[in-house]
Amino acid sequence: PTIIAVQEVVNETLLLDLVEETAVRCGFNYHISHRDGPDSRGLDVALLSDPRRTQITSTDVRQTCTNLDTGIEDPGITCPSGQSPLFGRPPLQVDVLVEDQPYVFIVNHFKSKRGDEAETQERRIQQSAFVRDLVGGILQEDAQAMVVVLGDMNDYERSNAMLKLTKNGALYNALENVTLEERYSYIFDGRRQLIDNILITEAMKPRVAMSTILH
Repeated sequence: PTIIAVQEVVNETLLLDLVEETAVRCGFNYHISHRDGPDSRGLDVALLSDPRRTQITSTDVRQTCTNLDTGIEDPGITCPSGQSPLFGRPPLQVDVLVEDQPYVFIVNHFKSKRGDEAETQERRIQQSAFVRDLVGGILQEDAQAMVVVLGDMNDYERSNAMLKLTKNGALYNALENVTLEERYSYIFDGRRQLIDNILITEAMKPRVAMSTILH
């Protein structure tokens, strides 16, 4: 693959080992785009790209603050009094030229449902709204921007958090053509769930030749 988004990265050493191991089969070393985040378990997100076809133009962590008490300590942001950092695993925005065509990849790993689904839902809704507004800002500068929002959203396709991203054509589900029988990325207690997603801006839609999920 030209581009691979990765979640639950423990550290960059793991990515370097992965790149070294895949180089034998791939015939090249993937370029690593990664920044350390404030997650209490040390989990980050990252992007791997084929340097033969791509050029990274910028890599930025997108963090914000919330009125919710998240308990997150992030030295990368100073929140107003009474607010906390919203993301334990902040979105990673990587601007990439793929054969001279500019793309923006936003890699995500939203708050999990660990503990209590109802209590964590508001975190995911706010995280979705922030990413949606982030994409909106990119589209204001360039209505034809090729933006891909992808990763582990930790919520269902029709959940309030996911609808924040897709409602009113903000983003489109690139996996919508996958049959319902195959449209899942995780099985929990025997139930098939699509919690990992690839969402795209309108300009990207004509470029989707096919989509599939490997199980």
